[in-house]
Amino acid sequence: MEGRHLPGFYWDIDKKKYFKLQPGRLAPTGSKYTLENVQKEREESRKRKRDEGRAKERQQYLSQTNKALRTPSIVGTGVTCETGLKRIDEMTNIRAQAFIRGLEQHTSLNLKKDATNLDGILPIRAEYEILSFDYDKETKGLILGITKKAPELDSLVSVMPNDNSTWPTWFAPNPAGDVTNRTHYSIAKLRSMMHFQSTISSTQLTPSRTLVTTSTGSRYSPTIHLTQLLDPTNAASSQPLDAGVSTLLRPPNVNTIWTSAPNPYSTYSTESIAIGSSNGISILTNESGTWRSSAPVETHSDVLALDWLSANTLAAGLRDATVMLYDARSRGSVKRLRHKGAVTGIKRADHESRVVVAGLGNEMGVYDLRMLRDVLVSHAAAKLSHSSKKKGKKRGRGPKEHIDMFGRDTAQSVVRFEYDNEFLYPLGFDVHADLGLVAAGEKDGHVQVWSLRTGERVRKLDIRAEGQGDDVVKCLRFVEDERGTTKLMASCGGRIVEYLW
Repeated sequence: MEGRHLPGFYWDIDKKKYFKLQPGRLAPTGSKYTLENVQKEREESRKRKRDEGRAKERQQYLSQTNKALRTPSIVGTGVTCETGLKRIDEMTNIRAQAFIRGLEQHTSLNLKKDATNLDGILPIRAEYEILSFDYDKETKGLILGITKKAPELDSLVSVMPNDNSTWPTWFAPNPAGDVTNRTHYSIAKLRSMMHFQSTISSTQLTPSRTLVTTSTGSRYSPTIHLTQLLDPTNAASSQPLDAGVSTLLRPPNVNTIWTSAPNPYSTYSTESIAIGSSNGISILTNESGTWRSSAPVETHSDVLALDWLSANTLAAGLRDATVMLYDARSRGSVKRLRHKGAVTGIKRADHESRVVVAGLGNEMGVYDLRMLRDVLVSHAAAKLSHSSKKKGKKRGRGPKEHIDMFGRDTAQSVVRFEYDNEFLYPLGFDVHADLGLVAAGEKDGHVQVWSLRTGERVRKLDIRAEGQGDDVVKCLRFVEDERGTTKLMASCGGRIVEYLW
């Protein structure tokens, strides 16, 4: 009789016993074994069973989600599939394509337009080429490293935009009625900042607007020129952009300086700049207004490319295809991977563990430093290597050594780009991680733009003007103007070309 219904009694499942039911007026205070409480509980039980039956019947007429999509690890995939939303990387690709396809070409400076106006600004009248440049968004000024197509006549100049260069009326109304949003620079406003006795190899601005310019050196020692730009309120087109006080360093026992990279994560009080040379990597630090150079980290090959992955980690690309990592805190370095060709450009991707590497031999790709894997060599090459080790003979110069360097030890990229540069250095190269875009100049004078995440080419920019001959893009930058809008700037021959909305 356990659990069976007995008139006048209530079976308590938890206590497993019967209790006599009493009217509420006769039961003790707080007792749950009253006629009213039991009747209320039975009504709630009937309602609950009725709702469960209806839900079960309704579920039979609805489409069922696969059980695999109910797992927590991919629940987001199921949600986006059923709602029609794209994945984050797909949305980024759509945004990048929309940005790059809406860009329009605009030539903001042309040194060949009226070369006679360069007299008195540059050493002699000649055909000039822009080797490198940087953009100062505080003043909208340009700093240019210019060379005559002959050795030892390089100049560092600055130029401010013309007065009629303004933004549309919806951004900043112009009393003259000019509504153009294109910036123009006049040759007449070029102002000389410094002359160099060898080729300018890099021109960079630090976060504190310190300008660093390096020269390669030839018959003369390579140099590092450091100067602070003027405050934007004091800048004028009638004078150079620098404050007139500069520091010139000549590193001892250095044959060539190839590149430089200011630390974008540093502050004004702890500013640092990496210098890549034929001797290795050295770090310039600003201590109480005085620039000091650390002892160089020796490398076995020329350092052609540098970029900071984080506040303390520096990536370096070498001529022999090695990519090295340098830790600024411990001053230690390690050979992390080997590219498929001499590294001519290296940039941080969308994370400090991912780098984009450009090199000679038409090779460009994205490497994930957390999960590197070497490319497998062919069976014949592996057999040749095994037989050489078995005999205990040293490998001589020739095909065997080439297989050992660029076959077995070559890292595999996670994304590869169809890049066309067999032998030219330098060529413009830059990455915009937020937009997911990679831009690089190629040997035919064009600029290719790819998706950082898929490697797909999104646009080809025909930057070479008619009659420019064999001019190529020597410098290329994604920059932000004072509005925070991104644009792509490139130097080709004697022109500065902008791609902007």
